[in-house]
Amino acid sequence: MRPFAITTSQGQREWAAVIKEMEDSLALRKHKPGSLTRQWRYLHERSGGSICGLSDLIRESAVEAILSGMEAITRNLMDTIEISELAQQTYRRHQHRRSAAKVKAATAS
Repeated sequence: MRPFAITTSQGQREWAAVIKEMEDSLALRKHKPGSLTRQWRYLHERSGGSICGLSDLIRESAVEAILSGMEAITRNLMDTIEISELAQQTYRRHQHRRSAAKVKAATAS
Protein backbone atom coordinates (compact mmCIF):
# COMPACT_ATOMS: atom_id res chain seq x y z
CA MET A 1 0.00 0.00 0.00
CA ARG A 2 1.30 3.45 -0.90
CA PRO A 3 1.85 6.08 1.78
CA PHE A 4 -0.73 8.80 2.21
CA ALA A 5 0.38 11.69 -0.04
CA ILE A 6 0.68 15.19 1.41
CA THR A 7 2.19 16.84 -1.67
CA THR A 8 -0.92 18.94 -2.29
CA SER A 9 -2.90 21.19 0.02
CA GLN A 10 -5.88 18.83 -0.38
CA GLY A 11 -3.73 15.87 0.68
CA GLN A 12 -2.49 17.84 3.66
CA ARG A 13 -6.05 18.71 4.70
CA GLU A 14 -7.14 15.10 4.32
CA TRP A 15 -4.19 13.85 6.38
CA ALA A 16 -4.94 16.43 9.08
CA ALA A 17 -8.61 15.31 9.05
CA VAL A 18 -7.55 11.70 9.69
CA ILE A 19 -5.43 12.87 12.62
CA LYS A 20 -8.30 15.00 13.96
CA GLU A 21 -10.68 12.03 13.91
CA MET A 22 -8.18 9.92 15.86
CA GLU A 23 -7.42 12.75 18.25
CA ASP A 24 -11.11 13.45 18.87
CA SER A 25 -11.54 9.86 20.08
CA LEU A 26 -8.86 10.20 22.79
CA ALA A 27 -10.08 10.08 26.36
CA LEU A 28 -7.08 11.68 28.01
CA ARG A 29 -7.87 14.16 30.77
CA LYS A 30 -5.02 16.61 30.10
CA HIS A 31 -4.72 16.33 26.33
CA LYS A 32 -5.12 19.64 24.48
CA PRO A 33 -7.54 19.25 21.55
CA GLY A 34 -5.88 20.07 18.23
CA SER A 35 -2.34 19.55 19.50
CA LEU A 36 -1.86 16.45 17.36
CA THR A 37 -3.57 17.94 14.33
CA ARG A 38 -1.14 20.87 14.43
CA GLN A 39 1.71 18.36 14.20
CA TRP A 40 0.41 16.79 10.97
CA ARG A 41 3.76 16.98 9.15
CA TYR A 42 5.68 15.39 12.05
CA LEU A 43 3.06 12.65 12.28
CA HIS A 44 3.36 11.99 8.55
CA GLU A 45 7.13 11.70 8.84
CA ARG A 46 6.92 9.47 11.93
CA SER A 47 4.35 7.13 10.41
CA GLY A 48 5.82 7.11 6.92
CA GLY A 49 2.43 8.29 5.70
CA SER A 50 0.84 5.05 6.83
CA ILE A 51 -2.55 5.34 8.50
CA CYS A 52 -1.76 2.08 10.30
CA GLY A 53 1.55 3.58 11.52
CA LEU A 54 -0.26 6.75 12.58
CA SER A 55 -2.83 4.73 14.49
CA ASP A 56 -0.08 2.69 16.16
CA LEU A 57 1.82 5.82 17.17
CA ILE A 58 -1.22 7.58 18.61
CA ARG A 59 -2.48 4.42 20.38
CA GLU A 60 0.92 3.57 21.90
CA SER A 61 1.40 7.20 22.93
CA ALA A 62 -2.03 7.24 24.58
CA VAL A 63 -1.23 4.07 26.51
CA GLU A 64 2.08 5.53 27.68
CA ALA A 65 0.36 8.82 28.60
CA ILE A 66 -2.08 6.90 30.80
CA LEU A 67 0.54 4.65 32.38
CA SER A 68 2.84 7.59 33.14
CA GLY A 69 0.02 9.69 34.56
CA MET A 70 0.66 12.46 32.02
CA GLU A 71 -2.79 11.98 30.46
CA ALA A 72 -1.67 13.94 27.37
CA ILE A 73 0.18 13.14 24.16
CA THR A 74 3.13 15.43 23.47
CA ARG A 75 5.85 15.48 20.84
CA ASN A 76 8.40 14.47 23.48
CA LEU A 77 6.27 11.48 24.43
CA MET A 78 5.78 10.44 20.80
CA ASP A 79 9.55 10.65 20.24
CA THR A 80 9.95 7.82 22.76
CA ILE A 81 7.51 5.51 20.97
CA GLU A 82 8.79 3.06 18.40
CA ILE A 83 6.42 1.80 15.77
CA SER A 84 7.06 -0.31 12.67
CA GLU A 85 10.62 -0.66 11.41
CA LEU A 86 9.60 0.76 8.02
CA ALA A 87 8.13 3.87 9.65
CA GLN A 88 11.22 4.27 11.84
CA GLN A 89 13.53 4.03 8.79
CA THR A 90 11.46 6.58 6.90
CA TYR A 91 11.56 8.97 9.86
CA ARG A 92 15.34 8.60 10.18
CA ARG A 93 15.68 9.52 6.49
CA HIS A 94 13.57 12.66 7.06
CA GLN A 95 15.71 13.60 10.06
CA HIS A 96 18.89 13.07 8.05
CA ARG A 97 17.62 15.23 5.17
CA ARG A 98 16.55 17.97 7.56
CA SER A 99 19.95 17.95 9.30
CA ALA A 100 21.79 18.05 5.98
CA ALA A 101 19.65 20.99 4.82
CA LYS A 102 20.40 22.89 8.06
CA VAL A 103 24.14 22.31 7.64
CA LYS A 104 24.00 23.40 4.01
CA ALA A 105 22.06 26.56 4.92
CA ALA A 106 24.48 27.38 7.73
CA THR A 107 27.53 27.01 5.50
CA ALA A 108 25.94 29.05 2.70
CA SER A 109 25.47 32.12 4.92
